[in-house]
Amino acid sequence: MNNKQERSWEPLVFRPERPAGWEVLEQIDGVRNSYISFYRWGKIHHNGEPQRIFLIFCEFKPGTQNYSYSVRGGRHAKPDESLKQFKDLKSATDYLIYAMESTDRWIEEINSEKYVKAYNDRIAKLVAEHEKREARMKEAFE
Repeated sequence: MNNKQERSWEPLVFRPERPAGWEVLEQIDGVRNSYISFYRWGKIHHNGEPQRIFLIFCEFKPGTQNYSYSVRGGRHAKPDESLKQFKDLKSATDYLIYAMESTDRWIEEINSEKYVKAYNDRIAKLVAEHEKREARMKEAFE
């Protein structure tokens, strides 16, 4: 491909208003598309270390796809990790913000006191059942 073809398309510098905590990691511009990585730090388990949670926005060069934009969630993004395709920027932006807000709510929920207490109660119940089973096994073999 010659330089004239490569420069025939200018990718969007896309920086929408985002919920607090979401940052832009990088923008990678190519000949056929442009990727923008959005991320936030979050604890996906209340005992775990904070991790980056990603959402990827992609703009495609006109005429290369049936759609112009896509949004994909990373491993722990909500509502899911599937690729969503859009023909217009507003729909893509709306979904991107929706995914960011859904991820924020999920992180708040799993780190809430109510969730942590329920988690700890389940673990305590499993430990108690295991100890009872161990005691019965010990008695059976004595």
